[in-house]
Amino acid sequence: MPLIIHTIDPSEFRRVRVQVCRLTQTELAEVLHMTQQTLSRYENGGLAIPVTVGLAMEALSKRRRGKVMAEMQWKRPARRNGWHYL
Repeated sequence: MPLIIHTIDPSEFRRVRVQVCRLTQTELAEVLHMTQQTLSRYENGGLAIPVTVGLAMEALSKRRRGKVMAEMQWKRPARRNGWHYL
């Protein structure tokens, strides 16, 4: 079976960093052990995004989504006079 390498688009890379991971370039650079300038070049399309960085972003986004879902656990509503209140 051939190896299929998925690439990540620079705009998608930025969207995941900002909206899903909720990290600044500096924060993500620290997590990935690289410079903020390198991340900036990935997002501008100045450098090709390595597969390993794409995989790291996927792992971070999954971890972040799990954390958000855990924070959104439903609380049991209060009940007064037969009505449920959140």
